[in-house]
Amino acid sequence: MNFRHSERRRSFPSTDPASLMSFCAVSGGRSSRCASVSGLLRAEIIYPGMFTSNDARLLTILADLAGAAAENARLYQWTQELSITDGLTRLYLRRFFNQRLEEEINRFLEFKAPFTFCILDLDHFKRINDKMGHLGGDQVLMQLADLLRGEARVTDILCRFGGEEFALLLPYTPSQSGLIMAERIRQHVAQRVFQVLKDEINITISVGVAGCPEHAQTAEGIIAAADKALYLAKRDGRNRVVLSGEEA
Repeated sequence: MNFRHSERRRSFPSTDPASLMSFCAVSGGRSSRCASVSGLLRAEIIYPGMFTSNDARLLTILADLAGAAAENARLYQWTQELSITDGLTRLYLRRFFNQRLEEEINRFLEFKAPFTFCILDLDHFKRINDKMGHLGGDQVLMQLADLLRGEARVTDILCRFGGEEFALLLPYTPSQSGLIMAERIRQHVAQRVFQVLKDEINITISVGVAGCPEHAQTAEGIIAAADKALYLAKRDGRNRVVLSGEEA
């Protein structure tokens, strides 16, 4: 707490406090081995020797309350993140992604802003699980998620859509531009060497792409269009990108 710039503080000619006390804002309890410093509480008086032991006790209590409040805010943010992110890949969960998709639909209806939606499926994932076990499969999913995160722009929304499926929402992006981005991602995945347990493996993905408004103008419709395009990509050999409405 700093009153240096308050009107009351500026009414005095001196700007250097004669008495100063600072207390660490501690979360977790001062006597706890898990205690941590989350901030600093500072008090000033222009007259020397004006702080009493009661002032010190009061400021210690205030500092502890501030530390507890900061810790509660941190925990709240953490629980909020847990509620919308997948524990394995650290990507958004599908229910949060669906909310964002609805927001993009509403943005289009109001402002005519196009967007592209992609479903990405890891090819032959069952073979990876059968050969390397679920631990190996999890490592592949985590590394693939990291690669996708690196490919996405700041405004893009990534999620784990289910199992080995991922979804990518590209706001303000026409479908042809989204198709180019999806193809670039597919190529980068195919070129990447994945470190799984003690082995090095290569994987591929199939991608279905759909755009709003040309392929659908509802959340259900855009998902169905991209899902059908993904089916065509997998039917015709996998490791490819198909735009909705195109015969692969």
